[in-house]
Amino acid sequence: MGIHAFDVWAANASNREQMVKSLPISTLSDSVIGIDAAYYLEGPAKEPLVSALGGSPLALETSIVRELKDWEAVGIRPHFVFDGLDVGINDNPFGPSVVSARSNATAFETYDSDEAEQAIDLFRTSGTPTPAALSGFLKKLLHKHGIPFTLAYFEKHPSHFVDAIYGPSELFLYGVDKIITRFKLSYQPFIDSKLGNARQISQFMPEQSEFQRIDQRACLEELGRIPSGLFVDALLLAGSKALGQFPAFKEKSYTIRDVVHLLASYGRSVVNLCNQYPEDEQVPRATYLNYLDQFKRALTGIRHHVVITVEGDIEALDKEIAPADLHYCVGQRLPEELNMYLSRGLVQPRVLNWLASGTILMLAPYEGGDSQVYQNLIQVQLEPIRKQALSLLADSVHRYYQRKEITTKYWFDATSETKFNIKDLLPSPKSSISAWNVQEDSLLDRLHAMGGSSDLPIGSLSFAVRSLRDLGFARATITPRSKNGQQVRVPLEASEQS
Repeated sequence: MGIHAFDVWAANASNREQMVKSLPISTLSDSVIGIDAAYYLEGPAKEPLVSALGGSPLALETSIVRELKDWEAVGIRPHFVFDGLDVGINDNPFGPSVVSARSNATAFETYDSDEAEQAIDLFRTSGTPTPAALSGFLKKLLHKHGIPFTLAYFEKHPSHFVDAIYGPSELFLYGVDKIITRFKLSYQPFIDSKLGNARQISQFMPEQSEFQRIDQRACLEELGRIPSGLFVDALLLAGSKALGQFPAFKEKSYTIRDVVHLLASYGRSVVNLCNQYPEDEQVPRATYLNYLDQFKRALTGIRHHVVITVEGDIEALDKEIAPADLHYCVGQRLPEELNMYLSRGLVQPRVLNWLASGTILMLAPYEGGDSQVYQNLIQVQLEPIRKQALSLLADSVHRYYQRKEITTKYWFDATSETKFNIKDLLPSPKSSISAWNVQEDSLLDRLHAMGGSSDLPIGSLSFAVRSLRDLGFARATITPRSKNGQQVRVPLEASEQS
């Protein structure tokens, strides 16, 4: 997600050629490129009918694999970084999902009226599927092809972990001075007549391929030689994942230059702007003062965002000068081991977000989720499973989390919420799994019995479901533990399919 007001301005600036440079892709030869996965997925995911048909875009895997191979051909080594825990300030968490659901509903109504072309345009602009919905697919694909990826954190190392970064303009908030915003790979069609089957294919042309890079220093020059601190303030006020837009900008068209001029008219001070900007009936003074508090939290969270060091330590940037109440800005600290699992993709951030933030947000699905049956599924039937997942996780971390109150909010009734305390969840799921002792040998035996298919790897949901249908294997997962730490070998019984 880029900062829209900046992107519009940069695309139409009079001095654009100085800010956005096109360079030969060979410039990146033998370089490690850090890639914002969510930004990357905004490109190949835009097939118009995906939100209508569901699933992943039909050509997504082919498109990604081809691009990865072309990068490899010119010596580019990508390292993808996926979103981790949520730390931004969002006053309207349900807004995007509800708008997308309504757009899809309108598109289906248009299609039912035999207006196919208009319906396709509506599906294309509905905003679904989101990059987050496709992140699991991309992780599996990267793992399959041996491409490294991490979650959530900036790497902190004196010799730099990557040589360049491909991502949205929002990265300027975090001290990145040059950002690759686009790869323009060139292809030339030709006829392949091997084996007597003539077919037209396209060949990658590295000599004609290039990439676009935007330079922060050129942007500062174009905006009137402003200091970098003012630039960061203006980007935050313009609206990003870290903080929503300044209240007076809502429902208005503006660019980053307009934001800079507004700040300059108030002494380049966000405090002055929020305290002195004219209020009205729609936006009272209290709204601006609340926004000022959010701005300070967001700015502190950016200045001291969480990083992972080359030694594997998780810490705040410039922790020596970080405020004592930094947890209000970047969230509560989780155990080092859990953070490492998160950064390597061994644990997904969804349930961790629930525990760290104390809030479960149930967003609208693509089709709207207006039926009472679906809403009952989400609000009533799945609630015990969410509580069980949180309780299992909380039992393994600090007692602070074991006594934390959790609030659940639903898109179909944003004004109401339900609350529960983890310590009140009885009986504890931990006691019910105390006898669960899955041995590695049992897993390998089961994998062999299933034919050792690569489509059912150990650790996948499909492997777990199919394995537990075998009653003999299911019983073998409940075994005693020896006191000396050695596994007790229990032979599998003959398969007893349920």
